[in-house]
Amino acid sequence: MTLLPITQPGNPLLRRPALGITDFGLELQGLIDSMIVTLLAANGLGLAAPQVAHSLRLILARVFQHEIDHLDGILYIDIAASVWRPADKEEGVGADITEAP
Repeated sequence: MTLLPITQPGNPLLRRPALGITDFGLELQGLIDSMIVTLLAANGLGLAAPQVAHSLRLILARVFQHEIDHLDGILYIDIAASVWRPADKEEGVGADITEAP
């Protein structure tokens, strides 16, 4: 079990749909164990394999849709920008809610 580095926005791996899992052996179990360590260390709600530089359709999650989006190459910032924006940019107070595309 190893603490894994979290992949940051800008890494193209986060934009690619993840691959299906075909080998369910010890290597996969090691990745799962390391993802659990990483998730707990980050005090996170969920973690998808692409977030730790593995292009696999694997998630550990309390918030499933967010993690499934990671498997499909969608980032939260893509969705959030379409539903929330500051109402008063000069003072940064309040927010307008708009319909998502």
